[in-house]
Amino acid sequence: MRKGTFSVQTANPNSAKHNSRELAPKYLIDTSAKNYYELLKKDDDFILEAQAIYKDKIKQTMQKKQVENLIQETVLTLQPNQDEKDVKDLFKKLNQKYGGHELLEVAIHRDEGYFLKDDIAYYPTKNILNKNGDWYVCSDNSIKKPKQEDFDRIVNIDEFEKVYNYHAHAKFSMFDRETGKSARMQKKDMSERIKFVSDELGLLFAPDQETSRIKKSVNLVKDEHLARAREMETQKELKQELAKTKDLQEINKQLREELKEMGALRADYAQLEALNKELKEQVKNKTLTIEELNNKINEYKQEKAPKTNEIVLDDKSIPEKEKEVLKQFTSDLTTSMQKEIKKEIVTVKTGLLKSEDKELHIINEPNSLFKGIQKAFLNQFNVLYELAKEKAKEFYKDIIKSKDTEISELKEKNKELLNSNFTKDKKIEKLEEQNKLFSKEVLEQLLTKQQKKDIATTPKAQSLEEILKSPIKKEDLDLATKELKEILSQSKTNRVHREK
Repeated sequence: MRKGTFSVQTANPNSAKHNSRELAPKYLIDTSAKNYYELLKKDDDFILEAQAIYKDKIKQTMQKKQVENLIQETVLTLQPNQDEKDVKDLFKKLNQKYGGHELLEVAIHRDEGYFLKDDIAYYPTKNILNKNGDWYVCSDNSIKKPKQEDFDRIVNIDEFEKVYNYHAHAKFSMFDRETGKSARMQKKDMSERIKFVSDELGLLFAPDQETSRIKKSVNLVKDEHLARAREMETQKELKQELAKTKDLQEINKQLREELKEMGALRADYAQLEALNKELKEQVKNKTLTIEELNNKINEYKQEKAPKTNEIVLDDKSIPEKEKEVLKQFTSDLTTSMQKEIKKEIVTVKTGLLKSEDKELHIINEPNSLFKGIQKAFLNQFNVLYELAKEKAKEFYKDIIKSKDTEISELKEKNKELLNSNFTKDKKIEKLEEQNKLFSKEVLEQLLTKQQKKDIATTPKAQSLEEILKSPIKKEDLDLATKELKEILSQSKTNRVHREK
């Protein structure tokens, strides 16, 4: 969203020619754009009318200073879809709110702005110029204010984006015909007016608190943009500049010296040599810019940079107890080294006649130093070992606890199953007892009185074989069948009563 504006100044006598495009400026970016211009009241006519009203109502002649400041003009930021109707409606509302604000002239400009390419703004006549229908830029970036002849490099304007500055020029007066006086605007009213205008036109109200009192001309703003554009252009050229063999040689030499100071191993030098070989090939093929070379070297340095104690101690992934151990180890090691290392001042010759004092560090007892380091390491190793054992105990304790819980749950389930089986066994035993009684009852009732009599009166007891072989009488079979049905019917009834 664009920022709302309402900067007021005394009207320029030549502003009408600019607004109407009678005198078209050289910094236009689109000559085919459709502008708008309307003269509502001529300056001279309005001044005469205002003087007459003032004399009639105030009974005085308007002073010369009043006449000079009678007509003002402002520039309004507009959105692409807004036109003169929006401007006229705005001034009517300003009149209702503050008084004055009588609109005398209005112009809508849609042909101004700047060109944009690669995030660089090109302002016409400042850092891009139209000569005979073609657009030129100045190839020498050291020239701050290039003249027409300095624009020597032709460009394809179709490759540039047009950024339009849609705006309106409004000529107006704060003179109020009803009162015969000019409406007064206090400082707070002016700030409020900008907000009011921004809201009405749907623009952003964002005053700069630090620079609100500083008035910048359009040319000053363009100069600032131009300076930034030149700087960006220079940086772009540097980025696009190809790396040379000598650049790579110097960097490689520097990196080797740094590896030597770090006490690097053969593998480190081999890695550097592999990187140098890769970069050499790119330089040879002219595919490596200085910017890309610097980025690769920075990545390599970052990878090789050792982690200091401070970095390790600030690592949030390391638990607090381990950090304390590391701090203590560092402290013990430092103490051991301080005991065994002394400082001596020696004189070192740096030239034929020059010499300077250097501080030299000497280890008195290397073996003692080694033993001290070994002791500090073992002490902290034991601390870490005990810490690890505690963590292991806690770990297995939790596992055993969880297993005990599972065993208890299984015991409870087994107990429930045993109780359930016991109940089922009792039910089966009861049913078997009932069945046994039922069978006995049936057998007893099968023995009819006649059968009992026959058995009792039989002179000789028959064997089972003889009983089976003896013929069965039909009347006996029918009688037995009838009795059996009665018994079964009676048994069923008795069983229902027992269940109830």
